[in-house]
Amino acid sequence: MYSLLGYEEMIKDKVRMDAYVAALKQVIQPNSVVLEIGAGTGVMSMLACRFGARHVYSIEPDSAIGVAREFAHANNLSDRITFFQSLSTQVDLPEKADVVVSDLRGVLPLFTTHIDSIIHARDQHLAPGGVLIPCKDTLWVALTDAPGHKEDQGRQWDRSQHELDLSAVNKYLANTWTKARVDSDRLLTQPACWGTLDYRQIASADVSGIVNLTCTSDGKARGLVAWFESQVLEEIRFSNAPNAPGDPRAIYGMAYFPLLQETDVCAGDTIDVTFNATLLEQNYFWQWKTRIHRGNTDDLRAEFEQSDFYAEPVSLESLQKGSELHIPTLDEEGSIDCFIMGQMRGIQALGEIAAKLAAEFPDRFQSPQLALNRVAQVSKRHSR
Repeated sequence: MYSLLGYEEMIKDKVRMDAYVAALKQVIQPNSVVLEIGAGTGVMSMLACRFGARHVYSIEPDSAIGVAREFAHANNLSDRITFFQSLSTQVDLPEKADVVVSDLRGVLPLFTTHIDSIIHARDQHLAPGGVLIPCKDTLWVALTDAPGHKEDQGRQWDRSQHELDLSAVNKYLANTWTKARVDSDRLLTQPACWGTLDYRQIASADVSGIVNLTCTSDGKARGLVAWFESQVLEEIRFSNAPNAPGDPRAIYGMAYFPLLQETDVCAGDTIDVTFNATLLEQNYFWQWKTRIHRGNTDDLRAEFEQSDFYAEPVSLESLQKGSELHIPTLDEEGSIDCFIMGQMRGIQALGEIAAKLAAEFPDRFQSPQLALNRVAQVSKRHSR
């Protein structure tokens, strides 16, 4: 979740806000019902009211919704906004929305359950003929000579640190994609579209695409940079694309996918890129394959197959715990949480549960406050 400073940065992002404000002004009518999902501090919900919406439903799972309520009160809008601290997939609205507005992206629109949330809101909460803001995101990619994070990120580990060889970490870094800022003059190819997310009809959160790039200059290829162009409404768009140094930058940054090793390329060389992004529970599993050819020929200069599956070390112990043959037993932390949840039957206050917890695990909770803190944590995660 974002901090309040993070929400402030999003509000200050002129590239982003100008597009959303223009779209809301265009589609909201005096009798419009608006739903904002991922509302954060509720700024767009309040703007929807200012632009004439009859009522706004504002949904945000984070505690920042408390600030949104304060903002609504301060702006005399409390009677026109209904707030829900929840996931949008868990809320039943009393009426359909004419407009559903959201910005649930991260660096790319392929971020946690963003697409599933849009699909649910479209199918369950949007009135027939209603409007989705944004309506479409297009995914772009180009080859770059820029490092992904600071200068020569991986080489920091190659240098002698207290006379220790730390280079083994490089294989993990080479499969780690990161947020980056890349200027347009660091691109070695023209951009190419590798995916389109039309929220008005999309049915799956998984996305894949294949593109062919052609080098426009000589250089050292170090990675792939990916970004999105948002079609907020048909004629209203913005992007987090690489731009010239000094130009306004969108808050999102770009996604940088490193190559396994830097590769010399020449103008006219062709690069085949395959992306696969698969949503597993609440996180995306990324695979990217890059083939660099000499000119427009079959002469292969380099071929890399990478995945963020290899971005972190996996211990034998953790693999065994996930095996279908593993017989699990609860550790102490699990036993504590299990005890707490076993008491949450709708008939006891948290203080009562905390007293029982302290009695059951006296070595762990030597004061009532410590027990209450733990019970409160579990309650926030799992209770209604």
